[in-house]
Amino acid sequence: MIRILSIFLISLLLGACNGGTSSTKQAQSEAVDFAALGFNPDSSGLWWRISESLSQGDSIRLGDSVRFLMKVNLVDGSPVSTPQSEKIMQSIKIGKGQVVKGVELGLCKMKQGEKAELILPPHLAYGSAAFGAIQPNSTLRYTIEVKSHIPSWNQPEVGRYPEIQSAGVTLYLLKEGIGPTLTDGDSVKLSFAGFLENGQLFDRSLNEAGPVIFPIKKDRLMPGLYQALKKMKRGSTVKAIIPPHLGFGKAGLPPKIPANSTLYFDLTVE
Repeated sequence: MIRILSIFLISLLLGACNGGTSSTKQAQSEAVDFAALGFNPDSSGLWWRISESLSQGDSIRLGDSVRFLMKVNLVDGSPVSTPQSEKIMQSIKIGKGQVVKGVELGLCKMKQGEKAELILPPHLAYGSAAFGAIQPNSTLRYTIEVKSHIPSWNQPEVGRYPEIQSAGVTLYLLKEGIGPTLTDGDSVKLSFAGFLENGQLFDRSLNEAGPVIFPIKKDRLMPGLYQALKKMKRGSTVKAIIPPHLGFGKAGLPPKIPANSTLYFDLTVE
């Protein structure tokens, strides 16, 4: 994480989340068994079920960054001798092909805090190739637990959320909090994720440390962030668009933020 906070005190695989090819004969032949076990079918051939739901936020989608625990077994539940046969932590961006396609499809049916089981037919796993102890054309059973989810920034639908202008900053109010609007000197807990115009994540607070706690002071915040927070209440969630002159201006913040960058933030104040 680049330390914007320390400076200012906040200082595609297109099919990845859209199903896939039709089910294989193998998956079709096993459909009755999986359905009886409570699995849901997907047009790609994936079978999935949520085993535990303490969900937070929106569903995972193409372009999002996800951190999750993963374990793989054979379809009957027996272990395979690979590094993935023990639960390991993975951090990926959906749509980059960093895991097998079936895992990306399964993650796109989940939210942060959920646990799921996935049945991957060969064409969504390793296909006709062998992988360690996994034999060619193997159907695999994955267990997944999503630990954190950083959504990619997306423009809200026109007219769906109230739009607020604040000295050049545009805010979309996704959730309105309670109490008075924040003012100078208030101490707040802020969860944030910041993106460039191309959707690239450049900084975030959503990690093991949790939200960032700091006072609202004009001389210690990025101008655009200061303007955004002065329009929020505790409990609010907004999407903010900060123009270059209220962000890092002509200088940018190399190497992550180019010169004259418009910045896009997801902000939640607790």
